[in-house]
Amino acid sequence: MAVASGYQLNDCLFFYVDLRSDGQEISTVPVKWTSKTLNTDAGLDDGRTMVAGPEPQPTLVRVNVRPSDFGREHELTVMADPEMAFEEPDEHNNSVTVILSLPARDTVDPVLACPPEPTSTPTAQGGSGGTTPPGDPTDPAVSQG
Repeated sequence: MAVASGYQLNDCLFFYVDLRSDGQEISTVPVKWTSKTLNTDAGLDDGRTMVAGPEPQPTLVRVNVRPSDFGREHELTVMADPEMAFEEPDEHNNSVTVILSLPARDTVDPVLACPPEPTSTPTAQGGSGGTTPPGDPTDPAVSQG
Protein backbone atom coordinates (compact mmCIF):
# COMPACT_ATOMS: atom_id res chain seq x y z
CA MET A 1 0.00 0.00 0.00
CA ALA A 2 1.41 3.41 -0.92
CA VAL A 3 0.09 6.94 -1.11
CA ALA A 4 0.18 9.25 -4.11
CA SER A 5 3.06 11.67 -4.34
CA GLY A 6 2.36 15.34 -5.05
CA TYR A 7 1.92 15.05 -8.82
CA GLN A 8 -0.13 11.84 -8.91
CA LEU A 9 -3.87 11.40 -8.64
CA ASN A 10 -3.99 7.87 -7.26
CA ASP A 11 -2.78 6.02 -4.24
CA CYS A 12 -1.84 2.47 -5.12
CA LEU A 13 -1.74 -1.09 -3.90
CA PHE A 14 0.71 -3.74 -5.09
CA PHE A 15 0.34 -7.47 -4.84
CA TYR A 16 1.72 -10.57 -6.53
CA VAL A 17 -0.26 -13.11 -8.54
CA ASP A 18 1.14 -16.51 -9.51
CA LEU A 19 -0.62 -18.07 -12.53
CA ARG A 20 0.12 -21.78 -13.07
CA SER A 21 -0.41 -24.17 -15.95
CA ASP A 22 -0.49 -27.97 -15.78
CA GLY A 23 1.31 -28.24 -19.10
CA GLN A 24 5.06 -28.09 -19.59
CA GLU A 25 4.85 -25.03 -21.84
CA ILE A 26 4.96 -21.43 -20.77
CA SER A 27 2.04 -19.48 -22.22
CA THR A 28 0.94 -15.88 -22.28
CA VAL A 29 -2.65 -15.88 -21.06
CA PRO A 30 -5.24 -13.07 -21.11
CA VAL A 31 -6.41 -12.11 -17.63
CA LYS A 32 -9.56 -10.25 -16.59
CA TRP A 33 -9.69 -8.36 -13.29
CA THR A 34 -12.99 -7.22 -11.82
CA SER A 35 -14.18 -5.51 -8.68
CA LYS A 36 -17.66 -4.29 -7.83
CA THR A 37 -16.40 -1.94 -5.15
CA LEU A 38 -13.05 -0.46 -6.23
CA ASN A 39 -13.19 2.81 -8.15
CA THR A 40 -13.65 2.63 -11.91
CA ASP A 41 -10.13 3.89 -12.68
CA ALA A 42 -8.36 1.25 -10.58
CA GLY A 43 -6.48 0.06 -13.67
CA LEU A 44 -8.18 -3.32 -13.63
CA ASP A 45 -9.83 -3.13 -17.03
CA ASP A 46 -6.64 -2.81 -19.11
CA GLY A 47 -6.72 -6.08 -21.16
CA ARG A 48 -3.80 -7.59 -19.31
CA THR A 49 -1.86 -10.76 -19.96
CA MET A 50 0.23 -12.88 -17.65
CA VAL A 51 2.75 -15.66 -18.09
CA ALA A 52 1.54 -19.11 -17.00
CA GLY A 53 3.78 -22.15 -16.66
CA PRO A 54 4.43 -25.16 -14.46
CA GLU A 55 6.90 -23.29 -12.22
CA PRO A 56 6.16 -20.31 -9.93
CA GLN A 57 6.36 -16.93 -11.70
CA PRO A 58 4.86 -14.32 -9.38
CA THR A 59 3.70 -11.25 -11.29
CA LEU A 60 3.54 -7.81 -9.72
CA VAL A 61 0.16 -6.11 -10.15
CA ARG A 62 -0.65 -2.47 -9.40
CA VAL A 63 -4.16 -1.35 -8.46
CA ASN A 64 -5.00 2.33 -8.15
CA VAL A 65 -7.10 3.29 -5.16
CA ARG A 66 -8.93 6.50 -4.26
CA PRO A 67 -9.34 7.99 -0.78
CA SER A 68 -12.91 6.64 -0.70
CA ASP A 69 -11.53 3.08 -1.13
CA PHE A 70 -9.63 3.19 2.16
CA GLY A 71 -11.02 1.79 5.39
CA ARG A 72 -13.22 -0.67 3.48
CA GLU A 73 -13.20 -4.22 2.22
CA HIS A 74 -13.11 -4.85 -1.52
CA GLU A 75 -13.76 -8.01 -3.47
CA LEU A 76 -11.36 -8.55 -6.36
CA THR A 77 -11.76 -11.37 -8.89
CA VAL A 78 -8.95 -12.49 -11.17
CA MET A 79 -9.89 -14.72 -14.11
CA ALA A 80 -7.34 -16.32 -16.43
CA ASP A 81 -8.39 -17.14 -19.98
CA PRO A 82 -11.81 -15.45 -19.70
CA GLU A 83 -12.64 -16.26 -23.34
CA MET A 84 -11.67 -19.94 -22.82
CA ALA A 85 -9.23 -19.80 -25.73
CA PHE A 86 -7.03 -22.50 -24.17
CA GLU A 87 -8.60 -25.95 -24.10
CA GLU A 88 -8.26 -27.43 -20.61
CA PRO A 89 -9.57 -30.46 -18.75
CA ASP A 90 -10.98 -28.17 -16.02
CA GLU A 91 -12.32 -24.79 -17.17
CA HIS A 92 -13.71 -24.05 -13.69
CA ASN A 93 -10.38 -23.45 -11.93
CA ASN A 94 -9.44 -20.29 -13.83
CA SER A 95 -10.58 -17.70 -11.33
CA VAL A 96 -10.03 -16.69 -7.76
CA THR A 97 -11.78 -14.06 -5.65
CA VAL A 98 -9.99 -12.37 -2.77
CA ILE A 99 -11.13 -9.89 -0.18
CA LEU A 100 -8.82 -6.88 0.21
CA SER A 101 -9.20 -5.10 3.51
CA LEU A 102 -7.68 -1.64 3.12
CA PRO A 103 -6.57 0.31 6.18
CA ALA A 104 -7.66 3.87 6.87
CA ARG A 105 -5.65 6.20 4.63
CA ASP A 106 -4.16 8.14 7.56
CA THR A 107 -2.53 4.92 8.83
CA VAL A 108 -0.48 4.38 5.64
CA ASP A 109 3.14 5.43 6.05
CA PRO A 110 3.54 8.63 3.98
CA VAL A 111 7.13 7.60 3.17
CA LEU A 112 5.69 4.87 0.92
CA ALA A 113 4.92 6.76 -2.29
CA CYS A 114 3.45 5.32 -5.48
CA PRO A 115 5.91 5.23 -8.35
CA PRO A 116 4.75 6.90 -11.57
CA GLU A 117 2.17 4.91 -13.48
CA PRO A 118 3.54 3.04 -16.48
CA THR A 119 2.93 4.68 -19.82
CA SER A 120 3.42 1.50 -21.83
CA THR A 121 0.69 -0.98 -22.60
CA PRO A 122 0.27 -3.95 -20.28
CA THR A 123 2.81 -6.73 -20.77
CA ALA A 124 3.07 -10.44 -20.17
CA GLN A 125 4.69 -9.57 -16.86
CA GLY A 126 1.29 -8.55 -15.51
CA GLY A 127 0.80 -5.18 -17.10
CA SER A 128 2.68 -3.33 -14.43
CA GLY A 129 5.18 -1.98 -16.93
CA GLY A 130 8.06 -3.25 -14.83
CA THR A 131 7.28 -0.97 -11.90
CA THR A 132 8.38 -2.30 -8.53
CA PRO A 133 6.46 -1.36 -5.40
CA PRO A 134 8.02 0.94 -2.82
CA GLY A 135 10.51 -0.98 -0.71
CA ASP A 136 10.46 -4.02 -3.02
CA PRO A 137 13.75 -5.91 -2.65
CA THR A 138 13.83 -6.49 -6.42
CA ASP A 139 14.09 -2.73 -6.95
CA PRO A 140 17.78 -1.94 -7.66
CA ALA A 141 17.53 1.29 -5.66
CA VAL A 142 16.44 -0.67 -2.57
CA SER A 143 18.81 -3.60 -2.93
CA GLN A 144 21.83 -1.29 -3.15
CA GLY A 145 21.05 -0.14 0.26
